Amino acid sequence: MMALLTLVGCTRVELPALGAQNPMRFAAEELGQAEKLLVLIPGAFASVTLFGEKARWQKAGYGVVEYRFPGLDGLPLDHRLAVDSAADQIALLMRTQPDKPLHLLGYSTGAAIAFAAAEKLENRKIKIAALSSAVPYPATLTTGLNGAMDIIAAAVRARSVNPQKVWLSYYETLLFGRKGLRNPALQDEIARFRAAAEGRLSAPSSELSSAHSSGVRNWRPSFTTGNAQIRFFHGEEDPVITRGQIKRFAARIPGAQIHGYPDHGHLLFLTAPDVFDDVLQYFEE
Repeated sequence: MMALLTLVGCTRVELPALGAQNPMRFAAEELGQAEKLLVLIPGAFASVTLFGEKARWQKAGYGVVEYRFPGLDGLPLDHRLAVDSAADQIALLMRTQPDKPLHLLGYSTGAAIAFAAAEKLENRKIKIAALSSAVPYPATLTTGLNGAMDIIAAAVRARSVNPQKVWLSYYETLLFGRKGLRNPALQDEIARFRAAAEGRLSAPSSELSSAHSSGVRNWRPSFTTGNAQIRFFHGEEDPVITRGQIKRFAARIPGAQIHGYPDHGHLLFLTAPDVFDDVLQYFEE
């Protein structure tokens, strides 16, 4: 059972909010020459590579900044993610390029950081694409409970408390949601994704879980991002942030829109890779 507690993110050591290295990876010359800017912000346990090849965005004319999470993409696990601190760092960099159109693409927790960064750049016109977005407190309490229940269900299906086996089983839930697990038409596809993940997908350590999950639990946006145009790209069977949660969140943001993906879960970048074509089209509108 302790293995399961590790998987749902029990906290051991409180790390500082800032690490020794800059979490943002970019080329200053590229940003200076680009006519428009894009910040890519992944989510908990996710690499910035989830957004695909950086060249894809560069070819579309964007100067690209990749925001890395602690313990991933070459960044030491010497700090914890904090939404406000991450937003401060992004806003500080973006102020060095004040006259360029700014686009923020955030996945899950990364979407929360994008919203917070936009609030700090209130005089800047910004487009935000929120992919499988996190939701603010107190909805995070329900999200955490649902995640814990899904992990327990994954352990039952795996007939094991081995973290690696449970995480692979939970991964199946993330792909197409709870409904997808029961859909005969999706079983071959789920099996294909699982086979591809075998040996490559690792259960996060308790240290990584703590560093990535604590920063978004009490996130409370001000909902004053009148300078930002916001569109949610969300799987309608997402087991982490439900369709109802994202609709209630979007309803509190003036002008926010939702682009839904029926029968898809939390991992849209895998199950619906065309989502990035949709994001790029939105950015170019």
